[in-house]
Amino acid sequence: MSTDTTTEQATVVRLLVSVPPAELAAVLSKLIGFSVTPLADGQPGENEPEPPAEAAEDVELDDTDAEEESTESLASRLQAYERRIIEAALRRNAYHRKDTADELGVSRVTLYNRMKAFGMPCDWR
Repeated sequence: MSTDTTTEQATVVRLLVSVPPAELAAVLSKLIGFSVTPLADGQPGENEPEPPAEAAEDVELDDTDAEEESTESLASRLQAYERRIIEAALRRNAYHRKDTADELGVSRVTLYNRMKAFGMPCDWR
């Protein structure tokens, strides 16, 4: 795994543990609707985005997991993502919580509380 990916994951975890879920969901829902397109030659409006080819409701999902995932709330999907990040960091650090917390950029207490909230074993002995 590259250092950039680890840094991005650590940033996501710091955001997830420091922002209330409702506020995070509101910000993400606003951001999902926006896209940034580069301007051609620095002139505003020259590189307008094209309208989508199909409406979202016309797109068929190929994977049943994607259908199940779409019915989950944003908060539960973020929690699942956060849990996977924590589990991967724990494995990389041989389940040493202090090293894992340092890698993720959170305190040991925060890591412990998140693990407890996710029902993860906090004592690996």
